[in-house]
Amino acid sequence: MSNLKKIQVERKEEKSNSKVKVIGWGIAVIVVLIFIFGGPVTGFYLFGLPDAPAGDDGRPYKGNPDAKILVVEYSDFQCPACGAAYSPVKNIVNEFQDEIRFEYRHFPLSYHIFAFKAAVAAEAAGDQGKFWEYHNKLYENQEHLLKEDLIRYAEELDLDMEKFKAVLESNEKDELIIADSQQGRELGVGGTPSFFVNGKKVSASELRQAILDELNK
Repeated sequence: MSNLKKIQVERKEEKSNSKVKVIGWGIAVIVVLIFIFGGPVTGFYLFGLPDAPAGDDGRPYKGNPDAKILVVEYSDFQCPACGAAYSPVKNIVNEFQDEIRFEYRHFPLSYHIFAFKAAVAAEAAGDQGKFWEYHNKLYENQEHLLKEDLIRYAEELDLDMEKFKAVLESNEKDELIIADSQQGRELGVGGTPSFFVNGKKVSASELRQAILDELNK
């Protein structure tokens, strides 16, 4: 092999080794940051305790996006207990809107036959920037969750009906809803509504005090 060839090969090897080192250092830094900071940003607390989802995926939220307190609700649009909790929870979110980030996760129960499609409809409305308005419609009209009802709510919110119906008739939101449910089960959700305040599971009746406890830390 000529000297020129040897130099070219050696430079290639040096570049390759440098890339590997950079990637290795990058991974190491990320791991260190996870263990140092933990919490909602990483999805895990220090020492790897499970946390509620961080919501850094573009999903809708209420409150302060940079809040140190993350409140996540796992809920079912057809569930009577969720319907009963709807107004009190809404009031709590309004009360602490500057101190919390509130996110909704789907957990449609199998025996609530209209819940899954209602969740799809809410996500279809979310695509047009009206998740929470549609969410409110569903909880305020729990006795009316047939397909024609879901379409009517979309019309009342002035959604693009062609786009809304296309999503409603498709399976494109199924994976998201199933993933929410699976994540909920992994976190110990067995019924609805279930709430997590910075990773701690609480009931609807405990929600306000749990937020106050976090604020007083």
